Amino acid sequence: MPILGILSYKAKRKRLYQFTWEHFSCNIAKYYKKGIFSITQLSHLFRPRRRSRRKPTIAGNYMWELKALAIREQKTYVMYMPEPNDLENAIYIDFEGVPDENFIYLIGGFIKKENEPDEVFSFWADSKDEEKKIFREFFKLLSTYSLSQVYHYGSYETKALKAAVTKYGSHFKLDFAKLQKRMVNLLTYLRTYIYPPTYSNGLKELGNF
Repeated sequence: MPILGILSYKAKRKRLYQFTWEHFSCNIAKYYKKGIFSITQLSHLFRPRRRSRRKPTIAGNYMWELKALAIREQKTYVMYMPEPNDLENAIYIDFEGVPDENFIYLIGGFIKKENEPDEVFSFWADSKDEEKKIFREFFKLLSTYSLSQVYHYGSYETKALKAAVTKYGSHFKLDFAKLQKRMVNLLTYLRTYIYPPTYSNGLKELGNF
C-alpha cells in the first residue's frame, strides 16, 4: 500500500483515523526523498536496537518503521511492557458529546474493585441546561474513591473536563485539579511501547483486530 494510501484509505475502506494522519503527514516527504513509497518498503527500514535498561518516556519518538512492520507481518510488537498503576482498583471513564455544540450529554464508566463486582455508572444530560448537573454528580462520585487511578483513552475526556471548568468556573476548578493528578491516558502506552498491526490506534480499529 502506498504511504499516501494512508490518506486515501478512508475513502477506500472508511477506516482512516485522524491520529495516524496528523502524526505521520510531516514524515511523508522525508520518506519519499529516500525512495520509500509503500508500507512494505517502510517496514524494511526497521532495525532492532539494543534494549536500553531505561524505559523510554511516554513522549518518546514514534517508530513508524516498526508500525509498518507490524502491519506487514500482522503482529503486535511490544517494546516494553506497560506498567500502569493498580488496574484492579481503578475507575474507567468515557464521555460522549456533541463537539459542534460543546455539549457533553453522557459521562459513563465503571469502578473496578478487587474481588468485587464492577460498579457501572452513567450520568445523562437531556439538554445543555443539565450538563453542569452531570459533571457535579461525576465529581461527587470520584470524591468517594479519592485514591483510585482514573483511566481514559485519548484526550477527549481531558478536554471536556477543561471546558467544563472554563464554563462553570470555581464550581469544578478545585475538583478537576485533584482529578488531573490521577488521570491516566491509556493511549499514551500505544504511542511508545506497543505497536499493533492497525493503521491507527483508534479504539474501533483495535477492537476489530
